[in-house]
Amino acid sequence: MSKTPKTNVTIGKYKYYQTTLTIGKDASGKQIQKKFYGKTKAEAEKKKQEYIKNIEAGINPDLKTQILETAMHFWLWEIEKLSLKTNSFVRYEEIYRNYVKGSEIGNIKVSDFKMSTIQRYYNKLIQGGKTPSQIKNLNKLLKKFFNYAVQEGYLAKNPCNRVKIKSEDKERKIKTFSDEEIEKIKQMDESQVKYIILFALATGLRLGEILALTEEDIKNGVVNVNKSLAEVKVFKSPTEWNYENRVQTPKSKNSMREVPIPTTFMPYLKMIKRIKKEQQLKMGSAYQKNDLLFPSIMGTYINPKNFRRVYKKALEKAGIEYKSFHCLRHTYATKLLEKGASLVAVSRLLGHTTTKTTEIYAHVTKDFRKQEAELLADMFN
Repeated sequence: MSKTPKTNVTIGKYKYYQTTLTIGKDASGKQIQKKFYGKTKAEAEKKKQEYIKNIEAGINPDLKTQILETAMHFWLWEIEKLSLKTNSFVRYEEIYRNYVKGSEIGNIKVSDFKMSTIQRYYNKLIQGGKTPSQIKNLNKLLKKFFNYAVQEGYLAKNPCNRVKIKSEDKERKIKTFSDEEIEKIKQMDESQVKYIILFALATGLRLGEILALTEEDIKNGVVNVNKSLAEVKVFKSPTEWNYENRVQTPKSKNSMREVPIPTTFMPYLKMIKRIKKEQQLKMGSAYQKNDLLFPSIMGTYINPKNFRRVYKKALEKAGIEYKSFHCLRHTYATKLLEKGASLVAVSRLLGHTTTKTTEIYAHVTKDFRKQEAELLADMFN
């Protein structure tokens, strides 16, 4: 008489042995369990081990049949997170949470996606008030995910490849500080915020790049830009996170650059060092020794978010209409172009990857092209 196989679950009229495997976490942080069945324990365990072997070989047998929300969450947390910088992952996670999780495309099977499916979704988002740049960021993430699906053999082609995204209707407008406003900044009370603003006007550096600078980064009148400070969202799990100040390498190779400081700004560097010494004397033993160019009153990194609040109050006190800190960078670029600097030179000083990014200042170069054309006016007199 044959021995009855040991089972632990009944499905309908039949008995099976069931074993499980944790394959990740869902969007709420709950573990995702994959179940394997067999007539015997050995058979169920064999199926489980084959599945694990496929995963280790880079083959996910379930991805094709999973809905986008589940498949993309697994890809984002178990694959992309390992190779992305913290800021990039936070940006990806935010796009996923805002446009995929719980959305109309989030519940569609990966294998059912077509270009028309994504096009319809983008069209609805545009009609709902989303900007073309927001759609482009979403498409960039979806395209990357579907490229992974194609590379792994789950899909024949990427459904994002031929979608159409509406271009921005209007030329991008930028705000700059006027000469009168710059004079008001120079007349501000002596303070660290005043000199951070002036440093931005003199170099065009981003706020994070300025707050990460050390005294060693400035030699012979040249700023060596090699890092940036940012308040980043650090995930412990999909549902737990905290914010930390972190110094990171710049986002692109071009952001690593050398920026000359105008000779007339050099006296201001002495004032910057004097304020730092005054802060140290004021705080005494509580002050943390550092080599930062712009440390906090305690000798630590200045929190970018806190600085923006102080910056806004400083402008208000000086009677200057509020403009974001990034507008100081726009002012730096615009002033250089007005003085005759080339678009290529300004692009390099700003750390742009291509001059295309710098073309937001096209209104300035248009005026100069007209002036240059007028140089030929005498030919037709």
